Amino acid sequence: MGGLPSERVTMTYNHYELPTLMGVAGKTFVAKVDYSPMGDVLRTHTGTAGSQLYSANFFDEQTRRITRQVNSREKAPGQINDTSYTYDAVGNILSITDKEGPEASATTDTQCFAYDYMRRMSDAWTATDGCAAEPVLVVVQLRRGREHHVPYRPGRHAEPGVEHRGPPGQGDQGW
Repeated sequence: MGGLPSERVTMTYNHYELPTLMGVAGKTFVAKVDYSPMGDVLRTHTGTAGSQLYSANFFDEQTRRITRQVNSREKAPGQINDTSYTYDAVGNILSITDKEGPEASATTDTQCFAYDYMRRMSDAWTATDGCAAEPVLVVVQLRRGREHHVPYRPGRHAEPGVEHRGPPGQGDQGW
């Protein structure tokens, strides 16, 4: 079809008809997939023997939201990354913490998120304190010297801001 050569695709399924092995042209690229009783992917093994990659997923038992994912390799150093997720009561992601590299020398990056009363993301920032402190004021530089100042109340709701056009005090407009 379309001048492309045909390929033999191999798929193996478990008793729930979920894929457990995938391959193309006689080469396996997903060697094993383990599922929870609810059908969530818990573990995958990819690659050839001796150089496999493993992914492990962890889920909250009540919400089934992913809380952590660990990717590692068969060869040393084993761990590639370890990513954790936190949520608020309604399911908005509050933080994503990614630890890159082997456990002993991992580099940590934490992204934090805040939402307004309509569950719209209103702020995102990188933190080193586990998202304990949130930004008080966000300044966005626009073209031609314009700035947006967006103050936040402690309840994480955006208050009306001020758009500055030109020198301070001249041409200010609320929004």
